[in-house]
Amino acid sequence: MNLEKFDILEEKVGQLAERYSELKNQYDGFGSTIAEKDRELSALKEKIRILEEEKGLIKARLDKIIANLESVAFHS
Repeated sequence: MNLEKFDILEEKVGQLAERYSELKNQYDGFGSTIAEKDRELSALKEKIRILEEEKGLIKARLDKIIANLESVAFHS
């Protein structure tokens, strides 16, 4: 009768170890996913920085063009 209890305990410990292994694999997978998303986020931040820089340059050029047009319009 006591051996039956050990069999049950052994089965439960085996199930627990298996579930722990599954959860550890999931956790490791989440870590990889987070690292990948961090890289994507960094790349997107860099792209936004470049686009904002380009936007500033375009705005400055447009302001210059508008100023030139205004000066031509007022002198005519």
